[in-house]
Amino acid sequence: MEVIETEYPLRVTSYGLIPDSGGAGQFRGGLGIRRVIGPVGHDCIFNGAGERFSNQPWGIFGGEAGASGQFTRVGTDGTAQPLEIKPSGIALSAGEQIVVETPGAGGYGPPASRAATAIDDDRLSGKFSPAFLRDHYSVVDGDE
Repeated sequence: MEVIETEYPLRVTSYGLIPDSGGAGQFRGGLGIRRVIGPVGHDCIFNGAGERFSNQPWGIFGGEAGASGQFTRVGTDGTAQPLEIKPSGIALSAGEQIVVETPGAGGYGPPASRAATAIDDDRLSGKFSPAFLRDHYSVVDGDE
């Protein structure tokens, strides 16, 4: 973030992992990253190139797909507008922002083979919601 803000007249207002974005599996996929960036005191043009935005990153050997990536434009009034996969020439005014969400990775191996201790680690990490764990790993409500 510091490099972006030092080198360019941009402000990074958020940078973090996207919960529930990694594909379920014996070994779950890595999480995608969300960055929210906007121009400071000027207008600018945004161009982007995304991969795995239309098709989710696949899992292998029984693992499930990770979440797709996306670009979103957020207006000064907070209105969110999804953008194309490879947006070009998007005019942004000061106060507007672009949300860049990278895809999560696909899982490896069947989710039913994930170790209980690994599922506990996922729960404690806060990277996966109770609903995600319940839906993909057969965690019962009492286990949350």
